Amino acid sequence: MVLLDSTIVGAALPDMRERLHVGISGLQWIVDAYVLLVAMVLLSGGVFADRFGRKRVFLAGVAVFTAVRGVRRRAVDRMADRRAGGAGHRRGGAEPRRAGPAQRRVPGSG
Repeated sequence: MVLLDSTIVGAALPDMRERLHVGISGLQWIVDAYVLLVAMVLLSGGVFADRFGRKRVFLAGVAVFTAVRGVRRRAVDRMADRRAGGAGHRRGGAEPRRAGPAQRRVPGSG
């Protein structure tokens, strides 16, 4: 599992380097911190599974993952709404401009 996660992080490194403006040393810190965090979670999960039962720990993990994903999705949706609203205010109204190209692409929609 740790190997798979570190592979995913490795695939995202070029994008992280551009967005975070870090060098090779910074990327090494990112990978090390991520792999360390995943290893800690896996080891803690094993201890909790032994103590409280596998099913309970699995369901708790799914619940936490779902909650975090929902919070993140709402935050991303809010940011997207703000960006779209900001683009609309700068351009004098985004809705008509957004609907035009979509209607031209979809036959029978306009």
